[in-house]
Amino acid sequence: MTRWRLREEFLDAETGSGHEVELTGQNGTRLQDGRSRLATVYVGKGAARDYDGIDVRGKAVIADRSDEISAATRGHNAAAAGALMIISVNDTRGRLYESYGDQEITSASVRAEEGARLIAEAEDGRGILKVEQKRFADYLFDLARVYKDAIPDTALVYRPTEDELAKVTSRYHGDKGVLGGGIRVYVPAREIGRGCGVGLTEYEKYPDVRTEYVSPPYGDSFWYENHRIGTGETPGIEQRGDKDRFRIHLPPERRRRLLPARSQAAEPVFRRLRRPAGRRAGRTHADPRPGSGNARLVRRRPVQG
Repeated sequence: MTRWRLREEFLDAETGSGHEVELTGQNGTRLQDGRSRLATVYVGKGAARDYDGIDVRGKAVIADRSDEISAATRGHNAAAAGALMIISVNDTRGRLYESYGDQEITSASVRAEEGARLIAEAEDGRGILKVEQKRFADYLFDLARVYKDAIPDTALVYRPTEDELAKVTSRYHGDKGVLGGGIRVYVPAREIGRGCGVGLTEYEKYPDVRTEYVSPPYGDSFWYENHRIGTGETPGIEQRGDKDRFRIHLPPERRRRLLPARSQAAEPVFRRLRRPAGRRAGRTHADPRPGSGNARLVRRRPVQG
């Protein structure tokens, strides 16, 4: 089974010269809403001594990931020096994802090759980063794909068609604005390992309305949700879901027309994801317009503030 959660991009950036920077937000980052223009400073491995004699107040620091300095320490040192953002450069191939704990600044990572470019610009004194942040998504995708009695022999990518997703409008009601957290877990069918639910709790705001695109579950698999006011150990009201099974409702003539296409064995690939119209184009945004073939399911989830 493969599980994806894609949300409207919460962290986007480009250099002062217009070069797009692919940032990966880190666990524990302190997200903001809005745009900022930050000068960048290279601080080596991000140890406390690396900040001696360097003014990073109100700036973004670029640090090398290493086994010597943990992510939490790296982030703490940057915040203590007055930086508003820390970008860690991966020291190996691929993306870097670390846990920074509870930080007071925005934390992100970049691939090694992109980090080298940022470091070079910062050391030349011309490093500028234009950052856009969106703390809470207006739309997201919850996708799951099951491979029964098989191991995929192709890339673990998936491009659902407009007729393979349920469109869910989730409404979170409340008498005042509060912060909370929510999760949607995919619980697989018994024959493929029931009991190993896959999901990740994320911050949510209440009240709110969010559009969600969800894969109908395979067999007796189901989706499970949990939403709660408050964060961490803070007490709050919690609402738990049941065995949610989303379905696509299509006219019979449209259903028949789709059957041959669904029987094809070709491995689909995620199409280029886009921002909604009116916002600067990004690289990893989920497309909020899968098409008119989606069911429009309205779920009302009352949350009292």
